[in-house]
Amino acid sequence: MNNRKIPRSSYIKIVIILILSNSLWISISFQKQDALYQETEVHTNLYAQIFREEINERINLMKIFQSQWVNDDNESKLYDYDRFLSLAPQFWDIYVGMLAISWINISGYIKWVYPVVETTPPLNISVVINEDGTINDGLYNAKESGNVSLRFTTNLIRGGIGYTAYYPLIWNNSITGFFAFVFRSSELIEEIVLGSPDLNDYSFSIFGNQTELYQFGEIFDLNSKHTVNYNLSFYDHSWQLYFCPISTNIRDASPLGNWQLLIFGILLPFITILAEIIILTQKRKTRKTVSEKKKLETQLKRSESDRLLILENLRENVIYYDNPDLSIKWANKAAKKAFSKIIDHSFKDERHWDILNQKCYKIWYGKSKGCIDCPVLKAFKTSKESRLIKKSLDGKIWSINAFPAFDKNNKIVGVVEVMIDITVQNKMEENLRHSQKMDAVGRLAGGIAHDFNNFLTVINGYCELILNQIEDENPIREDLQEVSHAGKQAAFLTQQLLKFSRKQIFQTQILDLNEIIANMNKMLTHLIGENVEYNSNLGFGEYKIEADPNQIEQIIMNLVINARDAMPKGGILTIETQNIFLDEDSATSYPFLVDPGMYVLIIISDTGIGMSEEIREHIFEPFFTTKPQGKGTGLGLSTVFGIVKQSNGFITVHSELGKGTQLKVYLPQVNKPIVELKKEESILVGFEGHKTVLFVEDNDLILKYLKKILESNDLTVLIARDGIEAIEIFNENHDKIDLLITDIIMPRMSGIELINDHLLHIEPNLKVLLISGYSPDTIKIPEKIIQDGNFLQKPFTASQLIQKINYILRIKED
Repeated sequence: MNNRKIPRSSYIKIVIILILSNSLWISISFQKQDALYQETEVHTNLYAQIFREEINERINLMKIFQSQWVNDDNESKLYDYDRFLSLAPQFWDIYVGMLAISWINISGYIKWVYPVVETTPPLNISVVINEDGTINDGLYNAKESGNVSLRFTTNLIRGGIGYTAYYPLIWNNSITGFFAFVFRSSELIEEIVLGSPDLNDYSFSIFGNQTELYQFGEIFDLNSKHTVNYNLSFYDHSWQLYFCPISTNIRDASPLGNWQLLIFGILLPFITILAEIIILTQKRKTRKTVSEKKKLETQLKRSESDRLLILENLRENVIYYDNPDLSIKWANKAAKKAFSKIIDHSFKDERHWDILNQKCYKIWYGKSKGCIDCPVLKAFKTSKESRLIKKSLDGKIWSINAFPAFDKNNKIVGVVEVMIDITVQNKMEENLRHSQKMDAVGRLAGGIAHDFNNFLTVINGYCELILNQIEDENPIREDLQEVSHAGKQAAFLTQQLLKFSRKQIFQTQILDLNEIIANMNKMLTHLIGENVEYNSNLGFGEYKIEADPNQIEQIIMNLVINARDAMPKGGILTIETQNIFLDEDSATSYPFLVDPGMYVLIIISDTGIGMSEEIREHIFEPFFTTKPQGKGTGLGLSTVFGIVKQSNGFITVHSELGKGTQLKVYLPQVNKPIVELKKEESILVGFEGHKTVLFVEDNDLILKYLKKILESNDLTVLIARDGIEAIEIFNENHDKIDLLITDIIMPRMSGIELINDHLLHIEPNLKVLLISGYSPDTIKIPEKIIQDGNFLQKPFTASQLIQKINYILRIKED
């Protein structure tokens, strides 16, 4: 057989084919590797963004916790451990990886930790200095910047690697402490990994502060050309993400051996073109899919987060039911908080304290089955909105609104229940009705008292004049004294009416309630009699209030007399004092509106016959009494009510038939030094020289009587029946007039307008005396007139009038 050499051209062709095929194959392989690298880079960027969002959500959760903590008008709430225990559970279990929430004071000491487990760090230890002696940079940066700061920890107390996020609590522009959220990095990352099937094609490692936080998949070379490195920064910290395709995918993208080129050499051009088309198509698909997925995930996360954040932070209780069996499917923070306040009434076992999947009627109303009038059941049945007003176990009143939820086929799939607390609104309405009723009675009482004051001024005045003119032996004198006595009793009665209607003059000052009661103890002991045991338990410390001491004494006197009369066969009467703070929750527990704050409390208890509920409803109304005819006026407790109201306080009553009565008087506590009021000194000497008085009064009886009194004391009296006439007389005689006496309420022009708008412009140093059957606060007399002693309230006697004129003419001389 002839050994024929292979033609050189054949070798050249083979070489060319081999070079071409390998070149083409290598080119395709490089493109596949490039596509693989780009896909890996897209996934790296996507999950880096997801990791950043998960971290930010945990930080934002702490911001929400911090905002709820400091958005409170009461500073004492910032240091309330019970409040911390009620809020912390709502935030601790929302995200995977959350280990603990701590409250750290401004000095850097751990005071509270939630939850408390075996690995809970000891309390009252400082976290300012790390175990190696260095400064805790996380706490330091939070304190210096006033914002959130992270601290990386390789060995958490409860195990693993993670972060402590410090957030300063700012109150009135100053830091009062810190919240610290501790979360484990591996659990945060693992939550994302377990829910992402796309990661099955990759291996990756995550490092923080040169420490490996998490490793997934195969072990791979961090410096490999197939590995994508991404630096994820957040809050002055960073993670290094290393993503690498699994070895199978890397091999698929690598160049194959020459023997395969010989086999596919001829088909290589077609395979190359086809592969190029497939690769380009796949790259476009991959990029589009990744982009759409990233965009969709971002939109969904943002939409769900926004909706959840809005619902979670609504003040109203929002609850969702997906079944008419009334099991709670979802509830926002407000609803959980509301349920937590009454849940003890329904469950004693702590395992049942999670309200999800519990029956609402069992927690909310303590019932074993659903309510007949339940609006949620009605919404499920009718597919229409339903509304109901109902009271829960804790006594609060709720407006319950049920809204059916529909799917795209307009089929009902659940009901959203929105519960609005209208307890305060309901109390305001009841309080308004009661206030309107008492104000109407007060206006009637005040009007009656004013008219009687005018009549009694004349009656009592003429009685005094006649008694001063007849001898003691005159048989008429005894009868006149009885008339005078009755007139004084009537004057006292009108003063009681004015006190009920809160239209009497108050000379308020800062005083110690305990001191007043201590000074009254001896007198009270004699007042109640020997068959009643008297106990006085005064609290320790200062009990300062701003009130009229005479009115406070009258409150105690009236209540003690009532208590004594309720024990005709003897018993025990006790007076106690306490300082008490009413927060927002306790203030809403009363059946009327109460302002939160510090109060001084007077408690007067007796072991007497007690009262029925029907009687309790009327005890503060004027002229209401249970005593026999002639034994009481029915103005004692109504007077107490008026004084307490005018002192910005309130009063409560608890009584049961046969078990006695307890009245509590709440008066606002003040923090001011005790200053006694200056008393008007009596001036009993006569006038110096001749004096002229301009007297303005529209009541003829008063006018005639007072003119006689003034002239009998050597005063020249000029008479005017209204303000217009007074201006004319004053213009003609202002050089002679030493004193103006004027009624306040008159036709055409009031006494205040007469003085301020007219006469003082003519004579700035004019001395004035205002008289009225009304009280100063009713007719808005300037306070300076009251303080200067230039007001005299009817009824008054002749001697009281002359003494007041003496005071103004002599003491007020410059």
